[in-house]
Amino acid sequence: MARPTQLGLSETGTLAPPGCPGLHLGLDTQLPAMAVAVGDVVYIAGWCFHEQTAIERIEFVVNGRPQRIVAWRMPRFQVAKEY
Repeated sequence: MARPTQLGLSETGTLAPPGCPGLHLGLDTQLPAMAVAVGDVVYIAGWCFHEQTAIERIEFVVNGRPQRIVAWRMPRFQVAKEY
């Protein structure tokens, strides 16, 4: 199983997955530049897929703690059409 990949934002705002060929992803919303307190909700939308394997889990890590993803595995027809 592949190790989790930490993603960094490039200067263009796209996500750059180091050392993970075949992984494609993007954000539809910008990550907020704010302090998030306990109980706050942050809306983040995006997409990802791997060319050869199914994605088994997605998590966002904030201050070293994984955050629950409410909805994922929704079809993105415009992404499928582009790739």
